[in-house]
Amino acid sequence: MLPDGGRVAGLSGLHTCGSPWVDPVCSSKIAWVRAQELGEVLSKAMWEDGCQVALATFTLRHSKEMPLSATWDGRLAGWSRVITDRAWAGETPKEFEQRKAKWEARLARPLARRPRECEATYAARCLARKDKMLVDPPVRRPGLKHKYGVRGFFRAIECTRGCEHGWHPHVHVALVFDKLHSSEMVQYIGEQMCELWAKGIGKKGFTAIRDSGGLDIRISKDPEGLG
Repeated sequence: MLPDGGRVAGLSGLHTCGSPWVDPVCSSKIAWVRAQELGEVLSKAMWEDGCQVALATFTLRHSKEMPLSATWDGRLAGWSRVITDRAWAGETPKEFEQRKAKWEARLARPLARRPRECEATYAARCLARKDKMLVDPPVRRPGLKHKYGVRGFFRAIECTRGCEHGWHPHVHVALVFDKLHSSEMVQYIGEQMCELWAKGIGKKGFTAIRDSGGLDIRISKDPEGLG
């Protein structure tokens, strides 16, 4: 009841879906809260932990005739390739142990003795072989995230639609490095990630031109704004 005696209509007993994807009301609220949380995390990482934050954006070439489902699947394939490829993740502990076991087996296996080779020559050849192998014992092969100190990342998907080029889904990634890199090094890291991205979207028939919008990566100076 209003002060002037008028009445207003209202609704009660409603439930929200809580979907961050399909509901414009719920998604905007959830996105705002997540942005605040992300800004706090990135600020702590940068100002308290001495980390470096960079923002990378990956996209693919598309046209107005392409349906959203096709470009969306291409985006999924691209990012999945980035984070699952051995070049990014590196050698798993199991893979390293298997390779190390093979190396140790080869090291322990004696050389086949040649005809008319004396014992001293054969022993010297075995020793030389072992010494050579021991110079470079196997070590675990790191991926990009270990090699360049990627402590973690946050991924966000943005999908826009233009009159000229149609649906345009692209991926924003906030990379958190545990050490400081130059802008040239950050660009180089992004280019290596973009190569994996291109291989992933290529499986779905898409391409990406790195220097024409396919990749954008830059060091962030405003972690809260980035969130």
